[in-house]
Order: sequence, then structure tokens, then C-alpha cells
Amino acid sequence: MALRTIRRPASVRMKAKGVTAEQAQIAGNSYCLLHYATGYAAGTPWRMTLPGKQWWVMPVLLTSPGYGVVGEVGVLAVDARTAKVVGSTSRHEGVTAGRRLAE
Repeated sequence: MALRTIRRPASVRMKAKGVTAEQAQIAGNSYCLLHYATGYAAGTPWRMTLPGKQWWVMPVLLTSPGYGVVGEVGVLAVDARTAKVVGSTSRHEGVTAGRRLAE
């Protein structure tokens, strides 16, 4: 009987090294829902690496059901190993920018 090597799916292998872009965006969307207001969402994340730290950084977007993405109102960063939001534009600044865009 021949031995077979069992390979884990790529999504499982990536988890050992950190969260995927999709997982980071889910964390960002959850944060937007809880800390901004309805209609705010996380955009497409990109990876940022500094000595000893890695983050997923993404824009905070104002959206409208009939229009789609209205514009960018801020930014947030998610730890690339834990999927925790480590920083973001303040709620006041984000919502104020959203009001200006909505006008």
C-alpha cells in the first residue's frame, strides 16, 4: 500500500501564517458596522509590512443602496496575525466626511 501525503487546503495553510485578505476585510466590515453607522464598509485591503509588524490596511467607504460606493471617508488597519483592528479613523471624522459626501 502506497503512502499518500495529505495537503491542507491553501486557506488552512495561510491561517497558520496569518489572516487572509478576505478575513481581514470581514473584520473591517464588522468594525465599521459597530463603530460608524449603517452604510459604512471596509474596502479592498492591502498588506503593509514594517519591521516586526504586519497589517492589512483598507479604506472605510460610505455606501448607498441605490448608488453603491459613494466615496472614501477614512482608513483602518487590521493586525495580519490576529484579525484585530489596531487603528482607524475616528468615528467623528468618518461620519463627518460621510455627511459631506452625501450632500
